[in-house]
Amino acid sequence: QTGGDRQPEALRVALAAQEKLESFKTHLPLIGAVCNPGLRDRHWEAMTEVIGIAGFTLQKDEYTSLQRLIDKNVPQHLAKLIEISDFA
Repeated sequence: QTGGDRQPEALRVALAAQEKLESFKTHLPLIGAVCNPGLRDRHWEAMTEVIGIAGFTLQKDEYTSLQRLIDKNVPQHLAKLIEISDFA
């Protein structure tokens, strides 16, 4: 095989990677809001209240992941979470 023969496969891989990156980039504001080093307990409590899911506490721990936040529909509260984070 020549390099030209593999080009369609390389293009497919590159486009798939680009799609994954674009999808991830949509979550950067949420990541920024919850990874703010200035967040204190009161901010986490306010964010938890905004999210309003019974039995779910938003906190910085080993169980909090981007996927878990997505699964809990946390991004729907993004504007308010950013507001709280910005005041931290």
